[in-house]
Amino acid sequence: MHPDIETLVRYRDGELPPAERTELDLHVSRCDACRLHLHQLFSVLAEVRKQAVSSPHPEVPGTLDSLAARIQQWQKGRRDPAMSAEAIRSRVARELGPFLGSQGAHRILDPITPECRNLLSAVEPVLAHFLGARAATELMDHVVDIAIAGI
Repeated sequence: MHPDIETLVRYRDGELPPAERTELDLHVSRCDACRLHLHQLFSVLAEVRKQAVSSPHPEVPGTLDSLAARIQQWQKGRRDPAMSAEAIRSRVARELGPFLGSQGAHRILDPITPECRNLLSAVEPVLAHFLGARAATELMDHVVDIAIAGI
């Protein structure tokens, strides 16, 4: 059986337990399609990292300092019911809806853990596959600003 995209992203990010990683290593060594998908995920990650290093925009709001401040603000508000995982999922789906349609937005959020801990690592590679790395990064920045950070 072929792994789903979430499993491949967790593999890429080193988040799989050793037994699952070994099993996936074996599968990928035998399956050209999964090896290609995994290669695409690593390529997307490499491209995003390359763009982040080669074209920093310190004059643009959203630099690392302002991002860190927004994350701290978000963490303070996590106890707020409006910041519940379900509320975040709903807002993210609403923001992705114009680009993916309502059903597509909800479907892309299906593999997200109940606590939304893997939201960005699961959603952005899927978006990058369809939109390209740069557009996916821009869209996820927008989603974080509007649906998660509430800016």
